[in-house]
Amino acid sequence: MVRFIHTADLHMDRAFEGIQPKNQEFGNLLEKAKRKLIENIATVAIEEQVDFVILAGDTFHQPHSSMSFQRVLNAQFERLQEQKIAVFMNFGNHDYYEPNRYWYDVPENVHLFINEAVETVPFVTKNQEKVAISSFSYNHRWLNEEKVLEFPAKNMLETDFQVGIYHGEAGNITQSGQSYAPFSVTQMQAKNYDYWALGHIHVPTDMSGDKRVQYSGTPQGHTRKETQIGGVLLVELTKTSFETNFIPVAEVSWVREEISLKDIENLSSALAKLRQVVKRKIEETDKLVLLQLDLFDVAQFGSDFVQKVEEGELADELEQLFPTRLQISKIKLKGTTSEEEKIVLPVNRQTVEENLRKLADDFEGNPQFLPLFEKMELNIDEEWKASVLEQVKESFFDKFEVEEG
Repeated sequence: MVRFIHTADLHMDRAFEGIQPKNQEFGNLLEKAKRKLIENIATVAIEEQVDFVILAGDTFHQPHSSMSFQRVLNAQFERLQEQKIAVFMNFGNHDYYEPNRYWYDVPENVHLFINEAVETVPFVTKNQEKVAISSFSYNHRWLNEEKVLEFPAKNMLETDFQVGIYHGEAGNITQSGQSYAPFSVTQMQAKNYDYWALGHIHVPTDMSGDKRVQYSGTPQGHTRKETQIGGVLLVELTKTSFETNFIPVAEVSWVREEISLKDIENLSSALAKLRQVVKRKIEETDKLVLLQLDLFDVAQFGSDFVQKVEEGELADELEQLFPTRLQISKIKLKGTTSEEEKIVLPVNRQTVEENLRKLADDFEGNPQFLPLFEKMELNIDEEWKASVLEQVKESFFDKFEVEEG
């Protein structure tokens, strides 16, 4: 049996989107959480006595990663080496590989895929099972080639198991000509591999229906939309069986809670209910919590309630319950008088969303902006576009009323 951890998209040095810590202690804990993440992954690997760990791209959020995060990562590599656990790591579109950006030499248990050419590495487990591991890395921000076509087919005479590590996105080259190693699941299945460890998509996704080709998802969410993620995959392969299990490792939890205040008549009762909900959410976890509250049926409280929300006073008051474990990421109001004043547009929601997506594609491919993106080291990828698009849509539909459909 071969056992390994599959993880990807750690984005270790990425900020938590939209979060400005309101006190130094909470800010320090957020920074500590980023570093603790890789320690948690190593701990899981050691406790589960795996043969190796796969890091399938975007371990760092940017190609110029900080020295401190490099040191933290290397310390965990050394910890795994002490337990005779190997590491196989490639580089994705965010942390594309350039050799003069790394300050630490990795220990002998770590194999880095550093070239865009596909490479296959033989590995023998402690049980003397032969595993072939194939992968490549990005050396540039984009990679338009269908790299899966360059992967060798499994050689059943020379290896017991074959694993592919692939950082990319299913589909075709975009209209702008900038893509992320596009592939199809059919292409991967044709190679007859035992497992494909995918990176790039942050939500855990089984691409093949049998979990042989899947994204592990990011082990730590960094945006408000990343609420249902936060772990790694433990993969077990035998000649006759296959199993994957999700193991949580995140240190920070993004939570979104919808609350109706329909039957609440005064501000003190509303505050009491909100405090009760916040207390319950914190007690459900031992993580740091970034909490979004969507409040419905609040029109009866009038303008003072809205003002306290908009000025951040309500959030500040709720955070006093757990000042070192909680920050309110957003309070969104529903059912206020401002909603009745929305501008009504004679167009349906689907048309609006299609046009916003087209605008995002045009923006990405505009040659006037590309030099600026490069200078800012800004990755205009599908993840970035989806995040910005979600924010634009949210703002748009807060101000305009459209037909459904």
